[in-house]
Amino acid sequence: MLVAGAFTEEPLGAAFVFTNRATHATVNAFVAGDPYVKAGLVTEYIVQEWAVPVLHAAVDAATNF
Repeated sequence: MLVAGAFTEEPLGAAFVFTNRATHATVNAFVAGDPYVKAGLVTEYIVQEWAVPVLHAAVDAATNF
């Protein structure tokens, strides 16, 4: 995961941004282990791919794992 944060306006929620090499399985495993999900506080989530047409070479190199 690169960044995460809660929305400050309605509708309330949060966003998590993973590396460009994360798979749906990786993200789903992360969500399954999340304490808020385990406690039943998060009842639904959506995984969406985000196309990044321009990525700085330094960011690409730093997230190459």
